[in-house]
Amino acid sequence: MTGLPPAGCTFGWLHQAPLADALRELAAHDVRAVELTTAPPHLFTRHFGRYERKDLARLLRGRRHALAPAPDEAARAVLGEGLGRLLDRATAAGVTIAMKNSPYWYLGPSADLLGVVRDADHPRLRVAYDVANALAQEDPVVGVARLGEYLGLAHVSDTWRARWAHTSPGRGEVDFASFAAALAAAGFAGPTVYELVDGEDPAPRLVADFAVLSKAGWELS
Repeated sequence: MTGLPPAGCTFGWLHQAPLADALRELAAHDVRAVELTTAPPHLFTRHFGRYERKDLARLLRGRRHALAPAPDEAARAVLGEGLGRLLDRATAAGVTIAMKNSPYWYLGPSADLLGVVRDADHPRLRVAYDVANALAQEDPVVGVARLGEYLGLAHVSDTWRARWAHTSPGRGEVDFASFAAALAAAGFAGPTVYELVDGEDPAPRLVADFAVLSKAGWELS
């Protein structure tokens, strides 16, 4: 006997959480079919324009879930379609897109990102490599060396191998001096973004944090 496939419903979240949160929660339980409650504040159709419709469609496609990932071919097809449109826009606007490594394992390791940018072979596509996102997955020095000429942006903050964070340098396990040396060895001359996101006020820490980065190899004006 074949089991009956369950579907989800967003009604229970109507006045408890935003629609996006409801959909993410259902997706976390591998729910593939969802009944949307078309009522405010989730879906106020009189004010639901083209942007909102596209945003909802993007959300319903969802990210690749770690416990029940979509097949690689399907995930790459979705990525390729969206990336193609973005690169067309980028070319017309004269800007460059930088794909960032993810801590969620899909397009997280540098080898995966390298495969995408090489396959695309587009002058407007590069990689943003985040040392805090990389540490639990690979040696960031190896990742930088692998990406080489495809690096367009670097992100720095501290983290732990067993606990993901974006905190002040010196609190975690990132070897900032080695990371800076790897960027220099790869010929990277782009900007390095200090991405401090840990729930604390960044302002009182900036002087000390930038001093640590300066000592590690970054030149601050």
